[in-house]
Amino acid sequence: MVAYHINLHHNFVLFRPTGQFTERDLIDLMQAAFDDPRRSPTFAHVWDTQAIDELVMDADVISMYKNLVDDSADQVTEEKVAVIASRAVTRTFASMLIQVSKQHPATFELFERAEGAADWIGIPVSALTAISDRDWTEV
Repeated sequence: MVAYHINLHHNFVLFRPTGQFTERDLIDLMQAAFDDPRRSPTFAHVWDTQAIDELVMDADVISMYKNLVDDSADQVTEEKVAVIASRAVTRTFASMLIQVSKQHPATFELFERAEGAADWIGIPVSALTAISDRDWTEV
């Protein structure tokens, strides 16, 4: 499942891909959130990658991601982007995308646990973990 949750009370978007995650999933998920009228450009983003079973990316992901971020510059301000990645492959992938994003105003941080990400964003950890199934937007 590729889905996101917009939390209007704490002003953040939570992305939680599960199962197999491809470069197309990444781009579609980000584009859907950017296009969602509930989301503000100032919202923090939290990527919880812990439920990804298989990361399927090729070299095209770099240019696809960079193009999306460049084309969406007006939809991104100085928000925080927290990435929760406990496995080496997802941490490496996230680090690569963070390097590509250096010229953009967002601040990125990697975390191994949701508690660290929640603390850095300034939200209760329950805002990341206690979300009902009906509050997710599938892409």
